[in-house]
Amino acid sequence: MEVKASQPGISFLIDHDIEGYAKLLWNTFVSDGWMELCIIEMLMFIDVGLAINSTDRKVWRFAQDHRLILLTANRNMEGKDS
Repeated sequence: MEVKASQPGISFLIDHDIEGYAKLLWNTFVSDGWMELCIIEMLMFIDVGLAINSTDRKVWRFAQDHRLILLTANRNMEGKDS
């Protein structure tokens, strides 16, 4: 799947374990006026076709390949795919 921000801005990939926190962050961006300063995009795994059980390596490479900032709280440094 091709993922590109429609305009220059900041694009986040939200790990499935923090979707609720991402919504709170989004509300803060909106209420503090950040949306008027730049384009901010938050993409969930379902939006980009990633399975919620994707390996750390797959998620990281996807984020890097598509120039996304990964927000996560459960990725680890254990195993060959971390």
